[in-house]
Amino acid sequence: MLQAIGLSEDATRSSLRFGLGRFNTADDIEFAVTHVAAAVTRLRKMVKPT
Repeated sequence: MLQAIGLSEDATRSSLRFGLGRFNTADDIEFAVTHVAAAVTRLRKMVKPT
């Protein structure tokens, strides 16, 4: 899908997709943001810069 709109393969491999609906709350979103950000920070520490 992302490549179909012109993004590079590298960009598509480093993307996350989230779905939101009418039953999601602000707390749900805050939870996801907090935990995804923490996971990204941990993963970046594990990978050497190129």
